[in-house]
Amino acid sequence: MSSHFSNLLLLLKRLAIPLLLFSLCRLLFYLFNYTYFSDISILELLKIFLAGLRFDIAALVIVNSIFILFTLFPFINKGNRIYQNILKLLFVITNSIALLANCIDFLYFKFTLKRTTAELFFIRDDVGNLLPQYLRDYWYIALIWLMLTFLLFRLYPKTKLIAVPSSIKKYVIEILIFICVSGLAVIAGRGGVQLKPLRIIAAAEYTSSRNIPLVINTPFSIIKSLNSTYITNYNFYTQHELEKLSSFTHTAHTGEMKKENVVIIILESFSREYIGSLNNGKGYTPFLDSLMQHSLVFENGYANARKSIDGIPAVIAGIPSLMENPYLTSVYGSNQISGLGNLLKNKGYATSFFHGGSNGTMGFDVFTKIAGFDTYYGRKEYNNDKDFDGNWGIYDEPFFQYFANELNKNTSPFCAAIFSLSSHHPYSIPEKYKNKFPKGTLEIHESIGYADYSLRKFFATASHMPWFKNTLFVITADHTSLSASPYYQTKSGAYAIPIIFYKADESIKGNSKITAQQIDILPSVLDELNFNENYFAYGNSLFDSTSQHFAINYINEVYQTISENHSLLFDGEKVVGYYDLQKDSLLTTNLINENAPAQKQQEQQLKAFIQHFNATLIENKMTIPSQK
Repeated sequence: MSSHFSNLLLLLKRLAIPLLLFSLCRLLFYLFNYTYFSDISILELLKIFLAGLRFDIAALVIVNSIFILFTLFPFINKGNRIYQNILKLLFVITNSIALLANCIDFLYFKFTLKRTTAELFFIRDDVGNLLPQYLRDYWYIALIWLMLTFLLFRLYPKTKLIAVPSSIKKYVIEILIFICVSGLAVIAGRGGVQLKPLRIIAAAEYTSSRNIPLVINTPFSIIKSLNSTYITNYNFYTQHELEKLSSFTHTAHTGEMKKENVVIIILESFSREYIGSLNNGKGYTPFLDSLMQHSLVFENGYANARKSIDGIPAVIAGIPSLMENPYLTSVYGSNQISGLGNLLKNKGYATSFFHGGSNGTMGFDVFTKIAGFDTYYGRKEYNNDKDFDGNWGIYDEPFFQYFANELNKNTSPFCAAIFSLSSHHPYSIPEKYKNKFPKGTLEIHESIGYADYSLRKFFATASHMPWFKNTLFVITADHTSLSASPYYQTKSGAYAIPIIFYKADESIKGNSKITAQQIDILPSVLDELNFNENYFAYGNSLFDSTSQHFAINYINEVYQTISENHSLLFDGEKVVGYYDLQKDSLLTTNLINENAPAQKQQEQQLKAFIQHFNATLIENKMTIPSQK
């Protein structure tokens, strides 16, 4: 019997190795992202590390399930050397992959402010193209991973197992141990004996929602998001109550619709922090700053997500990212939608979408067609790899010129959108522009200057074209990026982006302090055009003073709504944070229940939006009947 229990003890010793390395990874994750977590006290940090063990154990049991199975499976001669070598190989491979996932987030977290999820597998072509560049730029991350993998291999216990002669007693004991350990493994894998398996949001039991990424680990995040296929059909309110609180149907304007052209410019990673006019004069966008003096600028603009795969649907189709997985890769991605292209195409507009990336990047070519943009112009259509940046696609300057010239071939009215790419890691700019733009304090700053210069040249070219004066331009970002300022690392500031409307005649101009979000762009454009049909849209027109204006986003299983004065955090069941944005911009003081009436109103607004949004996705009712 002692040999059976020595086998069990050996298994525990082996599993203790990756468990220890997961804690080491958490420490490294904390150190690499210290500025984000700098307000955590030593005592709270210890509490987070202890709580993290629960999530580490759950992830490791799932990752090592096959290894555990074959370590304890009855009727096998476990003392066989070949068999033990195979087990060791399995152990090292599976756990090294889990450690690699943790290592990637040492730096990738700075871009997303969350642990990587299963969407990584849905953009695998882009990952495959960029991983070599990532490893070159951040070689020390690869080195850390190799050292951790070596420790897995080197520390793996080599205790010699004693072969036990076959007997009924032997097999009975092995079966009992196997059943007991399997049961315990199931409990550990689900995170305990509670009613529901452990989820990402459970980390909020131990710390604030801001610190959830430090409690959990990346393999756990990936595993849980793989299972997050369907969203919840909430029932906070009756249908009658919901209709009073929330409506996504927009009423047609009376009178004749304007036949103005529409150009949407989506700038890669353009955080509000980088724009001088929106950041106390400190920025890297001299042209955009000058253009904003002749534009309508929403000073409190917010993204609905932290990734391009979520940002593009928000801007051109008004779909916020309120799920763990991106809308594009979800089971709802084939729903009928009211994209800006769909709605304007029905009014005789020519529609097109431009992105200099390799065709198929993140599925944008397919999605933009679903959103009604009939023609897609990518790296393939550009057809000149002399301007290829070697990573993502065509450099911004030549592609923006291509954009202007292609638009000049259109017959008005047209609706076109362009998504830039040069201000994305690895932040490549053409050799001839090296040292032309300020390098700033972050590696992205120089490429922001280049993208701004490319935008300047586009406007210089387009301003001489006949369609320019009859065009509504909208300039925004897909999401934010690296930050040097504490404010832009908060849960609200991490979504702060520019939202700018420009017309050559300056008929819309000024600065607005109302809260704006990406999904407001679609109804705002239609409002400005005097769109004369009813339509479906999640956002509200920024030109409508009677609408409630707010921003909504979702990260680490927590919803956030931002109003003019407050930020409210909601975990799907209860409010977990309420902050005064005017007096407490760094969100250090949680005011739950201290301003009960205002909090209740914002909570009610958020819950109604979530319930209505989820229902329309589940029931495929993202259009009104006349649009189908």
